[in-house]
Amino acid sequence: LEFFLNNMVLNCKYLFFQKDYSQEQVNTTFNKLGLQPPQFDSVHLGNNQIFYLTNNLNEQSSAEKPYLFLLNDSGKSSTFFLRYFKDTNISSNYHLIAIDRIGFGKTISEENLDYNTHINLFQKSIQNILKKEDYNNQPLNFISSGSSGMAGILAYDAVPSNHTKSFIFYPKIDPRFIASKGLSKLIISLDFLFPKGFVKKQKDFLFWDILRDEDQLKWFMKAKHSEDEIRKTEKDYKGIYFMVTNKWFEN
Repeated sequence: LEFFLNNMVLNCKYLFFQKDYSQEQVNTTFNKLGLQPPQFDSVHLGNNQIFYLTNNLNEQSSAEKPYLFLLNDSGKSSTFFLRYFKDTNISSNYHLIAIDRIGFGKTISEENLDYNTHINLFQKSIQNILKKEDYNNQPLNFISSGSSGMAGILAYDAVPSNHTKSFIFYPKIDPRFIASKGLSKLIISLDFLFPKGFVKKQKDFLFWDILRDEDQLKWFMKAKHSEDEIRKTEKDYKGIYFMVTNKWFEN
C-alpha cells in the first residue's frame, strides 16, 4: 500500500507540472541543435481533432522512406518521442509520426467516449493520419508499449497494407487487480482532487481493461488470421512482435 501511494503521489506530481511542448518550443529546441524541427499537424473526425508530430516536410526524398508510427503510452503524449526525432540515424531514414492518442497531449476529443466509439475513433485517426501523410504501401512499423501496448494491435488491424509490422514493448496483457480498477474509478469520481492528466490516465487504464478482459482474444485472432492470409502469398513483413526489451522507451 505504501509503495502504491508513493507511486500515485509521484505520478500526480509529474502530471501536475508536465506541460506539452508548443510548436515554438519544439522549433527552439531543434534549432539549437541545428536540426529541422518536426511539425504538429492534425486530422478532424467529427467533433474530435487528433494531433500528431511528423518529420514529413514535403521533401521528395521522404516519399519512399519506411514509416515509423509511435503510439504514446497512458499518461504520455507525442512529445515523449522527441528524442527520436532528434536522432538523425532514425529521422533521416524513417518517415516519423508520433500521435497524441485520445485523451492526451493536444488532441481534442469528446468526453466519456464509449468503448466501441473509442476504438473506432482511434483506428480512423490512424487511417486518416496516414492518408494525410501520403502513405502508399511503404513498409509501416508501429511502436507501442506498457499499459496501452494493445494500441499496437488496434493500429495494425486498422491498416490493410501487406507491409505492416507492430512492435509492442512490455505490453500489459494480463487483467488488472479488481482493487486497481476500483481505485481508478474512485480517482475519476473525485477528479477535482487530482491533476487532469492523472484522471485521463485512469480513464485510459479502464478503456484498456475492457479490451483485455473482454476482447483481447478476438484482436489476437484477427491479427493471426491477417498474418496467415498474407503468408500464403508472401514471405515477408506483416506481423506483430512482442519485445522483451524497452530500449525504445528508456527515459
